[in-house]
Amino acid sequence: MSDKKGGVIPGPTSAKQEMIINSDAQITVIGGAAGSGKSYLLQVMALRYIDDPNTTCIMFRRTTPQLMGQGGIVDTAKSIYTALPKDYRPSWTQKPMQATFPNGATIRWQHMEHVRNKFDIQGLQYTFIGVDEACQFEWEQLEYMTSRLRSASRHKSRMVMSCNPDPDHKLREILEDFYLDEDGYPIPERDGVVRYFMMQNGDFIWGDTADYLADKYGVADEDRDTKILSFTFISSTIYDNPIMLKENREYLAFLEGLNEVDKAQLLHGNWFARAEGSTFFKREWLEAVDYVPDGAQEAVGYDKAASKPSQADRSPDYTACTKMSKCREGYYYITGDYIESFKDEDTGIYGRFRETAGRRDNLIEAQGHYDGRDCHIVMPQDPGAAGKMEILESCKKLTAVGLIPKKDLIPINKAKVTKFMPFATAAENGLVRIVKSTFKNAKSLEAYLKELDSFDGERSTAHKKDDWVDATATVFNYLTLSRTYKFTPRNQAKVKTLANDHLSNNEVPRRG
Repeated sequence: MSDKKGGVIPGPTSAKQEMIINSDAQITVIGGAAGSGKSYLLQVMALRYIDDPNTTCIMFRRTTPQLMGQGGIVDTAKSIYTALPKDYRPSWTQKPMQATFPNGATIRWQHMEHVRNKFDIQGLQYTFIGVDEACQFEWEQLEYMTSRLRSASRHKSRMVMSCNPDPDHKLREILEDFYLDEDGYPIPERDGVVRYFMMQNGDFIWGDTADYLADKYGVADEDRDTKILSFTFISSTIYDNPIMLKENREYLAFLEGLNEVDKAQLLHGNWFARAEGSTFFKREWLEAVDYVPDGAQEAVGYDKAASKPSQADRSPDYTACTKMSKCREGYYYITGDYIESFKDEDTGIYGRFRETAGRRDNLIEAQGHYDGRDCHIVMPQDPGAAGKMEILESCKKLTAVGLIPKKDLIPINKAKVTKFMPFATAAENGLVRIVKSTFKNAKSLEAYLKELDSFDGERSTAHKKDDWVDATATVFNYLTLSRTYKFTPRNQAKVKTLANDHLSNNEVPRRG
């Protein structure tokens, strides 16, 4: 709307947008569908705090092109702020990209492409943090941003994240217990409902009130504002954005014309839907069976890592393994039979863990003894001299204790998709089976299948790993390409042979 000084004061254009702009929760997640005006609302929300000269706001996109490109959030902000009444219009600088308002309040725009870029804001304080398309960020980055929520402004610091649904992101886990229904759609009557949480050992502890959490966990009054935070989720779709509906009817037609899976995600905000064709594998392709046939050739494939979670890297890759057998008829069988210690201690999921190299190698050896000598151990080789030396030493150690290590037959410099596709193709054609009863628990089975389901060829991230993907491709390709003959020793005392005839007569067999 316009004012007497010739400027335009931006405001909401629907009841849902008004709910979003007026939200005061310290952590607010908005959106959940395409075309809902999320980027616009973020820029407008920051204006609530610029009446205090001590206010410092910052807006993030993952990369600079997303930030500065035509139609990006900087363009959106400029179109809003340059139309403000003259007394409120900011001055602009390019490096850093910042708007400074007449009273001294500032809004800055910045990228955070790499996880390490989170330290670019170390020691800084903000009244308002806006994150556009939060699901494109690693959870570790978003978590670090919350530590910057303090400033000298009279306004309470808060963080607002806009997003489209991502079934693999940590935000889905946070939302699904309260704000989403069993099918993954937002529950309308819970939009804007404020909940409270605190963190303990990296886990979220939730409560309906701050008093409940303070009483239950003994939080002192002076620590409430820093230890207990308020949270809300407000869903919105293109139908909550009248301007978009009026000016871009073709975009609505495009969304309505999508296939059912994409439409559920982008038009209606479904957090469980996965875009059709975005991945290379479907768990439905695996036929569930009760056992592995006798005489099958067995191997276990590894993807190795050598780091534990730390302050520098909260979500390192896992050492993961996949056990697989190939029967004489050419079918492949996935099993999940692991020793008790071969698991991620934080989650209780078997088949992967995050440990240093020494502990890792000990666990691989222990698992090898459990699997037996007939189960070959297939390991990838990293490129370069260091990779050759590492696998050589690993093979020496395993061979010395009577196990049979094998080198991955597919070069590690091959694209992950290229390496994974033979397995995915075999599964799609009904050649791969899974013995679900061999997995230690349902959580381990679900974690394994979910990782394969989610693999889209993109690089591993903090919330979407591909360690099992690599291990599965490694063992499948080995079983496909190797030529191993399994010999079954006969019991000479029970089989009719010349040697047995002599032994039955208490004679010593002679050569020749």
